[in-house]
Amino acid sequence: PYAARITTGFELSLDGNGNPKSTQKYHYIGTYPTQRDAELALAIYNDDPYNPLWATLTFEECYQKALEAKSNLAQSTLNGHRTAFNKCSKLYKKRIVNIKAKDLQQIIDSEDSVAKQQQLLKTFNLIFDFVVKDLGLIKTSCVKQVKITAKEEKKEESKPYLKEEIQRMWDLWDRNNEYFVSVALCQTYTGTRIMELLSLKKENIHLSERWIQVNGTK
Repeated sequence: PYAARITTGFELSLDGNGNPKSTQKYHYIGTYPTQRDAELALAIYNDDPYNPLWATLTFEECYQKALEAKSNLAQSTLNGHRTAFNKCSKLYKKRIVNIKAKDLQQIIDSEDSVAKQQQLLKTFNLIFDFVVKDLGLIKTSCVKQVKITAKEEKKEESKPYLKEEIQRMWDLWDRNNEYFVSVALCQTYTGTRIMELLSLKKENIHLSERWIQVNGTK
């Protein structure tokens, strides 16, 4: 194998005759199968120098460190990052300094949903923002070059119930007193989402004034 290394400084000492001498100090960026690969790695480093002390950090290690640095993330946000990270197994052991936009784009393109691709981008930004801003390992984030390639699905327009449909719900309620029918009727007349409706408390409901107070809604 071939090694790529950089000079990190010089160390002064005395030779056998007591004369001062200077010894060059090196840090190895890595080892590579061919001379061309080693020269390319050195050229990439010189084009965008990074802290050599962090040079061996992998994608997986940077992900863990980025999460530790963001200890106040909501559980739903954490779950989203974990789901996205689980789809990046090809990158786990790859050095973060060797990961390029094309590597991330391949992961993005493996998903056919805009929402899933967006979540992957969020996780990539979490990792590379940490690497750039907190570690100073690289100067710029390659995530900026990654694109969403999935097509936005057309959302089906919601249609209000017809008078006949609402009447059928009332008829069903009168005959069977079904719980799910009462929920559907409440949503029909109030416009609440299911969780908004189910989270209502007695103090939020004002029957005599014919109004309800919905809390925590968007």
